[in-house]
Amino acid sequence: LEDRDELIWMSERSGWNHLYLIDSKSGEIKRPLTLGEWVVREVVEVDEDARHMLLKVSGLDAGQDPYHIHLVRVDLDTAEMVRLTGGDGDHRWTFSPPGKYLNDTNSRLDLPPLTVLRDAGTGQEI
Repeated sequence: LEDRDELIWMSERSGWNHLYLIDSKSGEIKRPLTLGEWVVREVVEVDEDARHMLLKVSGLDAGQDPYHIHLVRVDLDTAEMVRLTGGDGDHRWTFSPPGKYLNDTNSRLDLPPLTVLRDAGTGQEI
């Protein structure tokens, strides 16, 4: 994040794979971006202008398969996390042009796939 001399660093220092916002000049941690007993699997996208990022995560929900993938958005300034997918299953998604909606397909081995239209900003089912 060159405009603000920041970088996003992935670490398992807490015992869980999470992200931290780092001051690239001093090397100091500005703040954790994700926390908890769940893991970040992948950074999907970083929007430097909007100051948020999309992440693939798993293990968010007790009682669910910890390998099920969910999509979340995290604010780089506040670390506020918004869940964009919901339901007990592994999620795959596509965004509508220009990104206002997302098609969330949720599946498990014991259930047929279910596709839900969601608001891409809030994750609310439409």
